[in-house]
Amino acid sequence: MEAIEKTRISVIVPVYNVEKYLAECLDSILRQTFTDFELLLINDASTDRSWEIALSYAQKDQRIRLLENEENLGLSLTRNHGLREAKGDYIAFIDSDDIVADNYLMTLWSGAEKTKADVVSMGYIEYAEKQGGGEYYDRRSINIVKEAVFFTENIKKRMELMCNWSLILVAWGKLYKRDLLIRHKIKFEKIVSEDILFGFAVLYAADKYMLIPDNLYYYRQNPDSITRGGNIDKLKRSLQASIMVHRFINKYLKSMPDIYTDKKLVKDIHEFFTETLWRYLFFGVSQGLLEKDILNMSDDVFSEYMPEDSEFIGYLFKHFLETKKYI
Repeated sequence: MEAIEKTRISVIVPVYNVEKYLAECLDSILRQTFTDFELLLINDASTDRSWEIALSYAQKDQRIRLLENEENLGLSLTRNHGLREAKGDYIAFIDSDDIVADNYLMTLWSGAEKTKADVVSMGYIEYAEKQGGGEYYDRRSINIVKEAVFFTENIKKRMELMCNWSLILVAWGKLYKRDLLIRHKIKFEKIVSEDILFGFAVLYAADKYMLIPDNLYYYRQNPDSITRGGNIDKLKRSLQASIMVHRFINKYLKSMPDIYTDKKLVKDIHEFFTETLWRYLFFGVSQGLLEKDILNMSDDVFSEYMPEDSEFIGYLFKHFLETKKYI
């Protein structure tokens, strides 16, 4: 198979124990109306048939490049592996249990070419299998804008849009200039909810950032996620992960002098990320658990992370006591 020397887009797909979904994901990528791309499939030490499936697809399509981790590294470091190997002018991330519409890459590419944007971002559709499998239903459609929005040098305006929930800080559903990520040394941190840190760094670094009204990415609701299904151990891991993300945000803000000096904006950013972590990393796994069990579990976490993160931890538990407003 000939090595790809140059291509427009590098599509990065980490692969770990997704034999049930991988073929559907790969079929949707290989059906793209935009064809000038390489597909990097990275085996993160899968123990099921996922890599057999990847190998069979690679034998049929020369655009596929196969990479492997020597051991299981997790999503963040696997994506970083793909970034190091990518040869495209642009980068797109797709999760191996998700699918994309046939015109997904073409729509992102057209937006980037038309405006010379560093990042083009679109909405998405959440979906899940119907009971019994075999069919799917849409849960909800997330449109970030009603018409294309393009903004350049006003960094504070971007942050305000983020704080108003007008931006989606996930890695997928976007097209990135590879040069932007290289110049600013942007990569994924080895942490749960790594997407929001990556998205925050990209939002700050990009000179030209474009939002488009399409939602051509289909995000599969995965019941095995750490963010779903209540049990006390999972909740403890989620709380610890939330605190670590919170600490990274502090670190990132200190490296952004034009943001860090605006006390009100910094406060708004902290509140946005705290709310984000509560909704997507902490709230879901608190469902069905007794308040006394959660508070007992929190003793260990408090002793480990207090007093540095006392305000953040207090905010999370304040929200726990107000869960009715989220139901």
